[in-house]
Amino acid sequence: MPCFRRAVLMFAMIAAAPVCAANAATEKHASAPEWLARCWLSEDGATREQWTAAPGGYLFGFSVTLHDGAPVFFEQLRIEPGPDGLVYQAYPRGHGPTAFTESAASETAITFENAAHDYPQKITYALSGERLTATISLIDGGKAQSWRYSPCA
Repeated sequence: MPCFRRAVLMFAMIAAAPVCAANAATEKHASAPEWLARCWLSEDGATREQWTAAPGGYLFGFSVTLHDGAPVFFEQLRIEPGPDGLVYQAYPRGHGPTAFTESAASETAITFENAAHDYPQKITYALSGERLTATISLIDGGKAQSWRYSPCA
């Protein structure tokens, strides 16, 4: 009987391992960074980026850039839980999505990457006090462009 119990126990451990691994992957970053969820206005006032938290660890957002009061660029955005961390889905000018996978995160910054995409290949959001900096670049940091935001009034 002890051999039977040991076999049952080993079977249960082996059967449960994939479930535990799957749960660990989704718990790694079970939800998007809450500090991003608000309205952000660029320093020059031309770009507004709005993020809203949703159940299930999602953030939904949009960005619009105005010139002389007319939109010259818009983008729909989504950050969602994925099997290997968070995934940033971008729909520039309504086209897409283009997926960027979380590559680094801290309490006040998060980076997403997609080396197969033409540009950008890397997207980073970093919070410093009440200021947000969004940076896009190539995977090696080349051709970097940054926007500095403050909370909308």
